[in-house]
Amino acid sequence: MVLSAMAEGRCQRGACAAAADGFTLLELTVALALLMLISGLAAASFSPWLLFQQRIDTDARLVTLQAALLDYLDRDPQTVLGDADHAVLPVANREVANGSRLTDTALRASLAGALRQPDRALNDGFNQPWLVFVSRGLVRADSAGPVHYRVVALVSAGANGLIDAGTSFDIDTGVLTLAGDDRGALVDGYPAAQQRLVQVGARAERLAQALQTWFQLRWQGDADRDASIDYFAAPCAGDVLALAWDGGADALPNGCGQPIDARQLAARLALVPADLLDGIGGYLRVDNSSAATRNPDHVDPAQRLPPYSVVIEGDIPGGERVQRAVMGTF
Repeated sequence: MVLSAMAEGRCQRGACAAAADGFTLLELTVALALLMLISGLAAASFSPWLLFQQRIDTDARLVTLQAALLDYLDRDPQTVLGDADHAVLPVANREVANGSRLTDTALRASLAGALRQPDRALNDGFNQPWLVFVSRGLVRADSAGPVHYRVVALVSAGANGLIDAGTSFDIDTGVLTLAGDDRGALVDGYPAAQQRLVQVGARAERLAQALQTWFQLRWQGDADRDASIDYFAAPCAGDVLALAWDGGADALPNGCGQPIDARQLAARLALVPADLLDGIGGYLRVDNSSAATRNPDHVDPAQRLPPYSVVIEGDIPGGERVQRAVMGTF
C-alpha cells in the first residue's frame, strides 16, 4: 500500500507519463549533440580520404583520355590538321577551341564518339568537365622531312573547381604550365606524326626499289632488249610510239599522262596493299608517263631519251608529300 501510494504520487507529478511516452527533452538534446559531434569527427576524417580518391580517379581518367586522344591524333590526321592556322581541334562537324570546357552536350557527344570513350570520361574525378587546350598546327623539321602535328592538353580544376591563375598553355609551342591544385596532361601528336612520315618514306623507298628491280629484270629478260624501250609501263592504247614501251604480256599499267594508284602494280611487284599506304589513309601513286618523268611520249624531245624514269609520291599530314625518283638502268 505504501509503495502504491508513492508510485501514484510520482505519476501525479508527470514522471510516469514521460517514462511511458519515450525519452525526455533533455535526453534527446544530449543524444543529438553527441550524434552531431560524432558525425563531425567522422566527416573530418572522411574528407581527406575522399579528396585523395578523387585525385586518384582524376589521374586514372587522364591516362585513359590521353591514350584515346593520342589514338585520335594518329588515326585521323587530316581532320586534326584541317584548320592548322587556328588553335582548334576539329571533331566531325564540330571543333574544340583552345581553352574550352567540355560542357556542350552536342560537342561532348561528338568528341566521345571520336575518342571511342563514354561520356563520363569527359569529366574528371571531381565530376567536373575537363578544360581542353589546343595548339595551332605545329611544324618541326626532321631528317625525313617536315612533321606537322598538334598538341592537346587536358586540365582538371581540382577540388576547388577553379583554374588557378598560374595555369597556362602556349598555343604556338604546346607548352603547358600547371599551378595550384590543377592537374593535367599533354597529348603530343609529334611522335606519331614523325613515325608516320618515316613509315611513308620507307614504303616509297621499298616501292622504288621494286620498280628499279622490275626495270632491270624486264631488260635482261627481253631477247630483243633495246635501250630505247621504257620498261616501266606498257604503251597506251593507240600510242604511235607503242614500240618504245614494254610490249610484254604482263607489263606494268601506263598512266597515260596521269599518276596511277600503286595498288595497280602491287601483284606484279610482289607487294601487298599495306606496303603501299600513304600517310593520310590513301595509297602511294606512281607517275610513269607525265611531263614530270623521262618517257617516250614526253612533249620535250630531249626528255624522250633514256634513261627513263618514274616518280613515286605519297601524301602525309599537313599537305606535304613524300617523293622518290627511280631511273631505269641497263
